[in-house]
Amino acid sequence: MEGRSTMKRFVWLLLGLPIILSACGVDSTETYEIGLVYEGGVIEDKDYRGILEPGSTANPIGLGSSVYRYRTDQRTYIACDEGCDTGPIEIVSRDGVRMIVYYQLYFKLNLDEATLRAFHENLGVKTAAWTDEGWRQLLFEYFAPQIERAMEDAARTRDWRALRSDEVARTEFRNETVANLKRNVSEVIGRDYFCGPAYDGPGTECGEFTFTIGTPVPVNEAIVQAVEAEQTAVAETVAQEQRNVRIAKELEIERALVDLYGPQGALLRDAIESGRVQLMVVPEGADVAVPVPAPPAG
Repeated sequence: MEGRSTMKRFVWLLLGLPIILSACGVDSTETYEIGLVYEGGVIEDKDYRGILEPGSTANPIGLGSSVYRYRTDQRTYIACDEGCDTGPIEIVSRDGVRMIVYYQLYFKLNLDEATLRAFHENLGVKTAAWTDEGWRQLLFEYFAPQIERAMEDAARTRDWRALRSDEVARTEFRNETVANLKRNVSEVIGRDYFCGPAYDGPGTECGEFTFTIGTPVPVNEAIVQAVEAEQTAVAETVAQEQRNVRIAKELEIERALVDLYGPQGALLRDAIESGRVQLMVVPEGADVAVPVPAPPAG
């Protein structure tokens, strides 16, 4: 009887274990997320308690505490026409042409505990950035305006043709935009909350986030068509110049044949090329026997 009673108590203990753990407050994180724990509830003051490392399982967090989870993997902010985080940016070149630009931003959150906590308390809570919708809203509010301003500043010093067709000018435009963006983000946010795609957590180099820019395209379709027509005309001009060179060379050859064979030089050349006439080189003073073709049969 005593053994059976002990077994019952053990079973009840196992059944009650989740309730006990729940009452104590436990939580977990996925391998791709980190949690910020804040105490709070009926028996505790609201205060920062610590972090839940990625892949944590059944960690005690305190009764009534909250966990705010942020992704630790690479994040993106991409501009395109449909299905992306935002639409392309419209810029105006130095010579007054409106152009649209597509871009891609790649980065990771800085997972240093103090930095991540400051990010959450200064920015995250304003948009509920630990949620998908709140995260998109945060990027829209803090990144999109700075990207647009950075591109506009870089475009004002360059003509639209250079932005569209000159590889050197496009590279300079991209580099200046990136520099402007980093300065703008630093001015608005004030701390290094974001690292580069290669960042691998505390103890590794944070690095710079990656920002790529597509080729600016004029908004006005007529300008694009005019450029294509211009390029076609340039190509035709080059082709005509090549034809002219070939014709001039042929005329030069014709004149050389006339000088060598007389007025019928061109006809003689055609006969030689067709095989109707055989050309033989005879050394000076040598005897030559010219074969007589056999008469046609019949």
